[in-house]
Amino acid sequence: MNSVSVLYDNSVLTLDKFINTVLTKSNNENCILSVHISETSLNYCIKIKNFHSKNNNFEIYYKHNFIILRISNSIYSKQVFTRIFYMNNINITKISHCYFNNTLYITVPKLFF
Repeated sequence: MNSVSVLYDNSVLTLDKFINTVLTKSNNENCILSVHISETSLNYCIKIKNFHSKNNNFEIYYKHNFIILRISNSIYSKQVFTRIFYMNNINITKISHCYFNNTLYITVPKLFF
């Protein structure tokens, strides 16, 4: 008997199961996160698509005019990625976020003098 197995994520899968669970486009859990940033006169908006709140956590740090965004996977306890954005004159005490339809929205308001 000829059987093909694939080692994926510390598991041995048959070729059919690998294709159905990992390579199928309809499986949104395996989508790559994409980050988009936009600027208005009042704030910056960071939009992260394919962010699944049950699997991912995010942290925001601010240092020397840079926003550091870290996203980690809560199931595997590993960091998925880090993005750094230069943003001067922002109000770090009023940063807000919301989650809707597998997309995370982070709003960073600007400071006005």
